[in-house]
Amino acid sequence: MSNKYFILYANCIAVKGHSQSLICDLEKSNYQLIPNIFYDILLESKIKTVNEIKVHFDNQYDDGIDMYFERLNTEDLGFFTDEPQNFSNIDLGYNTPSIITNALIDINEIPINLDEIIVQLDKLGCHTIQLRFFEKVSISDLNKILDYTDNKRFRSVELYLKYTYETDDSNLLSILDNYRRVSFIAVYNSSHKRKINGHNIFYVNDNNVNEKSCGKISQNYFTVNYPMFTESQKLNSCLNQKISVDVNGEIKN
Repeated sequence: MSNKYFILYANCIAVKGHSQSLICDLEKSNYQLIPNIFYDILLESKIKTVNEIKVHFDNQYDDGIDMYFERLNTEDLGFFTDEPQNFSNIDLGYNTPSIITNALIDINEIPINLDEIIVQLDKLGCHTIQLRFFEKVSISDLNKILDYTDNKRFRSVELYLKYTYETDDSNLLSILDNYRRVSFIAVYNSSHKRKINGHNIFYVNDNNVNEKSCGKISQNYFTVNYPMFTESQKLNSCLNQKISVDVNGEIKN
């Protein structure tokens, strides 16, 4: 393959970071960590053959170049070709018909108008709602709340729950089975930290989840998909078309 070009699939986009880089697969919603030097190599790969790239970097990284190109090819992130000019980049313009895309609802005691809040968010075209419970909520009450989200246009519902004897694996897995829109559950105030294998259910020993719990960075919260990636090119993805309703019913960004 030394005389061929290696290019990433159009839905696989390399992004350079401070100490490491990523290849974001926007179709499969996952990512691959790569060294920053390999990001620089990928920049050359669409205009240089594999041999030409090796010469460009003074043959310092020959083994690594071969290893990474073969790995990316095997993992279906890129391919070898003789005609790189025939493959164009995807459009990274951001557009959505929704007025609001994401909503965060903080809850102490369950408000009597929660169903109406959810109806209004649905009318605004909201994609995702996150419900944060600052007090203990029973599984039966949680099921009633999630019933409000049925027959709506929401793509996903995320839950932050305070640990109780009811927030065990069995009940949480039952929620995922019964409410397919529920995409993420975090149980805080837990005595131990773990993840249920194969599911986005996390137990964390953070005891300080409140209305100021914002801006936390973790791989657990990292979303890789086409809408998020394109929005982030020119807009603040934490604030754009986002809305919050606090425990007093006040609406804010």
